[in-house]
Amino acid sequence: MPFPVCFRQWPLRASVCLALAATACGSPPPPAKKVPTRETRERAYRANNVGVALLEQLNYPEAAVAFRGALGIDASLAIGHLNLSLALMYEQELDAAANEAAEAARLMPSAPQPAYVLGLIARAQNRNDAAREFFEKVR
Repeated sequence: MPFPVCFRQWPLRASVCLALAATACGSPPPPAKKVPTRETRERAYRANNVGVALLEQLNYPEAAVAFRGALGIDASLAIGHLNLSLALMYEQELDAAANEAAEAARLMPSAPQPAYVLGLIARAQNRNDAAREFFEKVR
């Protein structure tokens, strides 16, 4: 025997009631996670590649600008965070470099490169125990 109409529509009614209750309480609905389009991701990679070319020319400040531009296009571009951390590390902006490397490590949990960069930064800051831990993670 099929369910009566009132029972078949309860999920819809419940979601409407929850949305109304959330609005009445003043809490906004959770933001939808924005997935970059293929074109957006491609533009971000192009900007990242410009930064890599500048990094290879030892032009660290302009490389950092290019990597920030890539991250402005697509903030979830993990390689952009890693490359920005390298440019900042070479410019001796170690705290900012560590933040970017930590974000790259969060976005690429199984990759050894972010931990290696974090180890280099820790060593440059004379935090030898932390550097050893990061290098052990790489090994």
